[in-house]
Amino acid sequence: MATEAKASATAAAASVSRFELDPDKDVSYINLTILDASKTVAAGVKDKLRESNQKMRYFPVIKRIMAKERVQDKIATKVGQKVTPTMIAKGLSEKMPNLLAHMMHQKAGMKVAAQTVFVEDAYVVIEFQV
Repeated sequence: MATEAKASATAAAASVSRFELDPDKDVSYINLTILDASKTVAAGVKDKLRESNQKMRYFPVIKRIMAKERVQDKIATKVGQKVTPTMIAKGLSEKMPNLLAHMMHQKAGMKVAAQTVFVEDAYVVIEFQV
């Protein structure tokens, strides 16, 4: 259910018409530093494992194995360790400008122009203008 909401938000963000930055107006910046997201990623993976296990009908042996809390924890922990802050920063740098414009338009009715201006390791800078 959460993935459906994210997918619809992403699709809606892409459908919002993009506004260009006006050089005559002031701009603001959002600086993001990703420190450690392993626990958050692990929790998300664990939720997805539970969700996919409920849909699994044709493989009863695998379903029984995947239903065990211990197995889900182990898989989620391994995936959480493999996802680095740099990977998350790269994904945010691609999606954040559109999502920011969409959310500001939805929540406050504001027209926002946003773009990623800098990405290095786990650090992202997003420039926006209202």
